[in-house]
This record gives sequence, C-alpha cells and structure tokens, in this order.
Amino acid sequence: MCGIAGIYDPHHSLGVSGDVIRRMTGVVRHRGPDEDGFFEAPDLALGMRRLSIIDLATGRQPVVNEDGTVHAVYNGEIYNFREIRDDLEARGHRFRTRTDSEVIVHAWEEDGADCVRRFRGMFAFALWDSRARTLLLARDRLGIKPLHYFAQGNALLFGSEIKSILCHPKVSPEIDLEALDYFFTYRYIPDPITIFRGIRKLPAGHVLEARDGKIEERAYWDVPLPDEETANAADLPERLLALLDESVRMRLISDVPLGAFLSGGIDSSSVVASMARAMKEPVKTFSIGFEEEGFDEVGYARITSKRYSTDHYERVVGSADFETLDRIVGFFDEPFGDISSVPTYLLSRLARERVTVVLSGDGGDELFAGYERYRVDRDFARLDVLPLSIRRSVFGTLARAWPAGLRGGRLLDRLAQGRIERYLASGTSLHVSDRGRLYAPDLLRERGAEPPRERFLVHWENRPGDALDRLMYLDIKTYLAGDILTKVDRMSMATSLEARVPLLDHEFVELAMRIPARLKLVGSEGKAIFRSAVAPRVPREVMQRPKHGFSVPVLGWVCGSLAPFVDEILFDHRAVERPYFDRTWVASLLRDPARRRAHAYTVWLLLLFELWHRRYLDAGMTGEAP
Repeated sequence: MCGIAGIYDPHHSLGVSGDVIRRMTGVVRHRGPDEDGFFEAPDLALGMRRLSIIDLATGRQPVVNEDGTVHAVYNGEIYNFREIRDDLEARGHRFRTRTDSEVIVHAWEEDGADCVRRFRGMFAFALWDSRARTLLLARDRLGIKPLHYFAQGNALLFGSEIKSILCHPKVSPEIDLEALDYFFTYRYIPDPITIFRGIRKLPAGHVLEARDGKIEERAYWDVPLPDEETANAADLPERLLALLDESVRMRLISDVPLGAFLSGGIDSSSVVASMARAMKEPVKTFSIGFEEEGFDEVGYARITSKRYSTDHYERVVGSADFETLDRIVGFFDEPFGDISSVPTYLLSRLARERVTVVLSGDGGDELFAGYERYRVDRDFARLDVLPLSIRRSVFGTLARAWPAGLRGGRLLDRLAQGRIERYLASGTSLHVSDRGRLYAPDLLRERGAEPPRERFLVHWENRPGDALDRLMYLDIKTYLAGDILTKVDRMSMATSLEARVPLLDHEFVELAMRIPARLKLVGSEGKAIFRSAVAPRVPREVMQRPKHGFSVPVLGWVCGSLAPFVDEILFDHRAVERPYFDRTWVASLLRDPARRRAHAYTVWLLLLFELWHRRYLDAGMTGEAP
C-alpha cells in the first residue's frame, strides 16, 4: 500500500521540480512510512511512499520494464498478479521482483490502457511510457483506492490525496460552491468534484490518458444488469459463498500480519468466517464499542469471535476521543461529514498495534439491498398511484403550509416528490426549508433554492430497469465510493494500516448485481439471498438482530459533553465572519437547546467545515502533514 504523486508538464507550464515532487510525497508519508521512490524526466516526475506488504526486500517503486522505458507508481493490491505474471513471462517478459506492482508495466506493454481489465484488486496507479510519450492514470473498478488530479491546459498534477496537489506553488486553493452545497446536503462530496475548484477525483472504474497534448478520461468498467439466468440458478447461494471464500483467500496474500474488522453484523461476520476456514492460525479481530446504551455492538462481535475462536481486541469510544477531530479533518483534505469517521480511525489505530493489513465487510448493503432506506423507498412507491403532477400540487401545497417544527411536514414532502427526489431526500439532514435559512443570501442565489442532485441523477438516468436495482447502482456509484470507501481508506491509511474489502472483489460484485432485486429485498428482509448463502456460518443471534449500521452517539454529544468545544469553535470570530452562512440563524440555533438537538447534524457539519477551513484556507495550508 502506498501514497503516489506526480507532475506531468509536456509544455513546461507548471514546472517539474524534484523538490516539489518530494514535498508532494512527503505529506502522504502516513500512507507509506517504510520508504520512498522517485523518477524524474524533463517533463515528468513520479513519486511514492511505500507501506511494505508483499516482497518486503525488493518491492521498491517506481517499477520499471526491461529496457527502462516504462515506469509506474502504484497504490493498492493486485490479487491475481501471479497468474498475470505467469502469462506475461510465457510471452517473453522478464521480472526483477516478486511484487504485484511489476505486472503493471509489462501488462501495459501487452495491452496498453486495457491492461486494467486484467487486474483483480484495489488500485490507483500512474504509468509513464517514454517511447509513446503517454501518461496513464487508473483507478480500480469500485473506487477502493483514491486518485485526484488537477489539470491546467495539457499539464497535470495528481496524487492519492489532495494535499499532495496543494503542495505545488501554482495551485491556489479556492472553494467550489457546488461541492460545498453537496457537503451540507449529503454530508460528503460525490465524485468527480472536490471542495477545491479545479481539483477532481478520477471516478471509480476510469482511466485518464494524456498524450500528444490531449487529456482523455473514460470508463473501462461498469456494474452489470440483473438477468434471469442468474436468478434461476439453483445453486446461486452456493456460488455466492464459493466466490466469497475465493475473494477472501486472495486477500490473505501478505508478508506481514493481518486481521479483520468485526462489527457484529452479517457482512463482517461472513468475512471472518471465511478467513477462519482459510487460515491455520486464529484470526485477529478488532471491534469498537460505545458507553451509550443502544450504540454498543461489541456483544454481537463477541458471539462471532467466540464461534471462530478469534484473537479478539476491543476498544470503547467516548466523547473525550473527539479531541482527535482536528487531526482527522486533516487526513480527509476536504469536509467529510460521516460521523463514524472518528471510531473508524480509533478502530484502525487499535488494529495497527498488532497487524498491518485488515479485511473489512464493507459493500454488502449496497450489493444486497441491506439499507433500511431501500425498504422505505419501496413502501413509499406503493403510494405513487397518483400522477406526480397531482401529488406535487396537493401534497406540495400542504407541505409548504405545514407549521414549522410540527411532525408530518417531511412525510408530505416525500409524497410530493418523485422516486429519485424522495430517495435523495432520505439521505440528507438539511431540509429544503432549512437550506434557505442556513445559507447566506449570496450563496443561496448562487446555488438556488433546490438541493443539488445532478451528480446523482446522471447515474440514476443511465441505469435502466427495476427501481430498486437502480438505487443500489446509484449508491455504488456515489455513497459507497464517496463516503464509505473514502472513510475506510483515509482512516486506515492515517494509521499506516491497509484495509482490504472482499465483498467488493469485482467478480463478486458482478455476480451479486446480476441477481434481480426481488431476491434481495423480500418482505421486510434485506440481503435475503446473501443471508441464505451465509446462514450456515453466521451465528443465529447475528442473523436475527435488527439492522444497526455503524451508529455513533455524536449527535447527542454535540448537544451535551462536546457542546463547550462546539461553541468555542462556532462562536469564534473566524466562524462568525464566514460569508457562506446566515450567522444570525446559526447563532440562534446554537443557543436554543431544543433546536440544537433537532438540527444536531447541521451543527456537526458546521463544526467540521470550520475546522477544515482553518486548516486548509485560513492557515494557507499547502499539504503539511496532519
């Protein structure tokens, strides 16, 4: 696992500097504390920081082909690299190391940009071919590993993290108001935009090729459509289980100690069960608990741990642990509102005390309709017998006239919305009426009265077929990549821990998404087909527990034990003078205990945004390590 960075400047408009590329890699040292490596040419520089996982002695980067004309830096793991290597050696290629990274340069020589289709794993890499004068950037199919870039003319800066790009003296950080709007509406910023104008995320399943003064970004993979052949397969549960086992086995390749995150849910328990079957020694498992009743899941984790005799470790999180919040903000580079980021960081830190690699159970909810919002959406859809125009007229009028603060207003809103609007509204804590109160008049005029939807609609509209399948596809393209995987990558890498995600092996994803939605959400039960597959292995208590998610009592804390800290930050003159918000409304919200509790998530987002603004804009940060 690594952090990578680079400069591509064919016409010398940005400047290729050895000092700059070293700063760009130095600020992501947490991603690769073991060693660094560089390649420099007149119009290009590549750099990396390495966390040694495979071939500890000879796995240095950049990797290079036989005649020194192709160089690559790489972040991730290619799990089928041995099969690829065997094929490439049979074709005459010669290898210097045992690493997975070296297959990239030789696969490029055979297949060009299509080499990415060979790779089964998580990856982000940059490859330079000096003969073809071509730069290739690539990101894995699901977006497990990040890659950002800044384009100016035909020049590029790129890096695993945004802070590397900010190191370049010609990049001036400026807030993208569209991204700000997405953050306060949905709590994260979806691909491909970032909080910084001009800096983009390379979307999952995409490559970017720069050649002859042209920069082209294109998709190389997408999620397949459901099909009846898969649905009718009598052995479908067995196929799912066999592919899960294979995916887990592939992710046990490591020259360093490994373990697993164990949340007490079906997904992580299934991963641990597969690990226990494949490993000779006990699996090391790690769980996070909370003092507050209703949030602590460690009891369920212990049940799975006991069944598989794992070497189990736990930590209890309290509000005092949020002293790390400012440091955590620095690892994300842009405002990030998922409240579980803090316990994920502490869980990663706990695991890193004993292992260097962990497997996690992320992805199952998106693949198998595990979220409660899928069931709610289906139930609301049954009420859509009236044409949308009539519902907008009747229920929309009632919603606008409904007294503020009285229960029922949001229900009327949902009845007045189309399916995709209603679904997106379920994922926001910022009601449309609160949007008009929170934003300053200038920002509201710039962004409009309606919440942003464009980055979601493009995926919804491009997916034909069943509405539930389309919603899972939408979540895979947005929420999974932009929130869940971003959180896991940044918080694990902050502690120099590699997190692997077996449920997001692309072959497992392809099988799962070929299964029609009707086999996933059955009655009130999500993940029906996956539950059927893993039932023999997952403890009955875990199978029967209600869907919980990684809930965190932060929203109570911002109104309780964390309130003095929140007030100190948000009543400070710097926060008060920000031009983005109606400070009178924000101040009244903070001073009224009932309203503060009702809008606790908005308070949380304001806190995170202020901490981020101070670090990245007020202080003129250019990527200093957090």
